[in-house]
Order: sequence, then structure tokens, then C-alpha cells
Amino acid sequence: MLVVAIGGRRRELVPGALTVGTPGADQAFAALLKDLRAGRPMRLSFVAPFGVAWSIATYELALLTAELVNRHGSSAELSVITAEREPLEVLGSEAAARVTALLALAGVELECGRPVSGYQDGRLKIEAGRARSVDAAIALPGIMGRALPGVPRNQDDFIVVDECGLVRGEDRIYAVGDVTDFGRYCSFRG
Repeated sequence: MLVVAIGGRRRELVPGALTVGTPGADQAFAALLKDLRAGRPMRLSFVAPFGVAWSIATYELALLTAELVNRHGSSAELSVITAEREPLEVLGSEAAARVTALLALAGVELECGRPVSGYQDGRLKIEAGRARSVDAAIALPGIMGRALPGVPRNQDDFIVVDECGLVRGEDRIYAVGDVTDFGRYCSFRG
């Protein structure tokens, strides 16, 4: 028996935005936080773009940043813009209501059902020609599969598995995690 757990590859879904987990993102986000601590007024948008199935990090980053802003008395405008119909859509309406309340309490604006297509020259490009002026956009990455020779995969290089993780067409190869297509298409679809 073989178990494949090589993880997926991150990819930018919002061109021009600071994409979490990509090279240089940690340093760029640290610089933004330093500016906030120093009291620089800023407008930041945290983006959960279309194609992200697990958006919780967007809300965590926004809430932690709001806590920092409040602690340091900074004047910052924070927002979360998500393609989801409601926050944490995959977890249901109770989770959505709780996150919505936490964001409101923290002073973070929330826009749901708003796919973002890019960030350029201080403008976040939102569906249907809309735009939002912000000093920085922080977006989650998408995940791509990894081609592994001899292992069946779909058009996006995700290993095709059944509900138990068994690779399609194989009887002794299992795959788990981000490299698989399991649950990939259970996320919101606009």
C-alpha cells in the first residue's frame, strides 16, 4: 500500500494582491502591521476569492488585525470581501451568523457574494465593474494539484480519489489532503 500526501501548490487568485503563503507575503504583511502599530491610517481589505474552499484564514486575519488596530489606537478601515454568499458558507448559517457578529463587533466591514478579480493602483476590482479604493489587499491563495507520474489525476492535476481516499483505478494507492480532488467541488460556486 502507498499513501500519497504531497500537498497542493499555492496559486494567486487575485492578481496584484498580497497573497497569503506566497514568497515575500510574510514580510509584506509584517510591514503593513508595523505601519498600523505606528498609527498610519490605512484601508485594508481581506479577500476570500472565488475558488477558495476553506476561507477561515481570511476572517482570522481580519479579526486579529482589528484587535491590533484597536490596541494601538490606529485609524484603519478594515473590510472582508468574499465570494461566499455568507461568511464560512461551507460551515452553515450558524457559523456565518457568529462570524458576522464578530466582524461587526470588531468594526470590520463585510461584503459577501462579491468575487474580486484583481488589485492594481490602489483599486480592488470587484464583480461587474465595481472597485474599492484600498491601501492594501490581502488574499488567500488557490490550491492546484501536483502531477505525479503514474497516478491518475484530473485536468487541474488533483489526484482523483473516492470517499475513502482510494485513488481511482487503483487498489493499493491512497491519497489525502490538498493534492486530492476530494471535497474540491463542494465549495461555493457563486
